[in-house]
Amino acid sequence: MDRRLSASADEDKLIDIKKLITYPAGQGEDLPKYNIISADKPLAGLSAFVKDTGKDVHAGYLIFRQEVIGDKTTIDLKGSAIVGVDFGSNNTCVYYNPDDRGANPVEFRNYRTVLVGKENNDVRSIAENNELLFFANYTSDNGQVKSWLHEHDSRYNCYNESEEIAGGVPVNRPNVFVKEMDQYEIKTQAGTLHYNMKWLDNEKGLQKKRAFLKSIWLQTCAYLYKEERIRPEELKWSYPGSMMELTVLNLRRFLRSSAR
Repeated sequence: MDRRLSASADEDKLIDIKKLITYPAGQGEDLPKYNIISADKPLAGLSAFVKDTGKDVHAGYLIFRQEVIGDKTTIDLKGSAIVGVDFGSNNTCVYYNPDDRGANPVEFRNYRTVLVGKENNDVRSIAENNELLFFANYTSDNGQVKSWLHEHDSRYNCYNESEEIAGGVPVNRPNVFVKEMDQYEIKTQAGTLHYNMKWLDNEKGLQKKRAFLKSIWLQTCAYLYKEERIRPEELKWSYPGSMMELTVLNLRRFLRSSAR
């Protein structure tokens, strides 16, 4: 991908692009080919290439709709809020209290944009791979999401599994096809879901918890800034008295790093 905006080659138009997930090369045609990137500026579209006699040939552009690419770098804020998180074994609940006016649920909305094709909104059918592997398109308006993290195939990512999005994406769909499960993992048609993560204290469990909480915080900020124009000022969270001190310290560290 060209790191410059197509409109200009000026130095101040450079986009800072970070690769979160990169599909593995040369490991079989059965693996889906996809990348996940983050950028510090809104993208107007994507430049598409195809292979022709072994060479990359430009095939055109996929352009986002105008309402999708609005620049939210500066917005007029209406106030600030305290955000409360209850990280549960089965469900996680997030509320916000704007300027001490009373608690409201964070609405987890569908911020996906489809460039080719259309969304599958039929919850009666089994969720497709792209509905689990990427950002959720199943909304929740009561502040509650499943404490489920869908991991990426380790062949796509093996170096930043504790970071938001790169370490996995939250799943809140009701139509997941369960192939098999144990106390902590669910095997689905699209890979592995991690659940019951709250009490895990081994290295892998800590990575998954951190990735989940940071992703939930990212979605919370997206809702507050985009929909409510509110800045999250303070983060509070609840935990049971039976939780071990080390687990509490780890969760506190995760939440502090998420809120930075």
